[in-house]
Amino acid sequence: MADLDTSRKTIAYDLGFKHRSKFSNWFTRLEGCSPRSFRDQLKALNVRNPDID
Repeated sequence: MADLDTSRKTIAYDLGFKHRSKFSNWFTRLEGCSPRSFRDQLKALNVRNPDID
């Protein structure tokens, strides 16, 4: 999720989820917030994945 340029849909499918909603539910249980909220927090902190740049 730290790769802000990759869509949540792509991440969900890459992880084997057939539906983005299933990924979102799983992620929310794991992290305590939705994927969108998680990304918004990263953006607010201006965090980037160093492996991507």
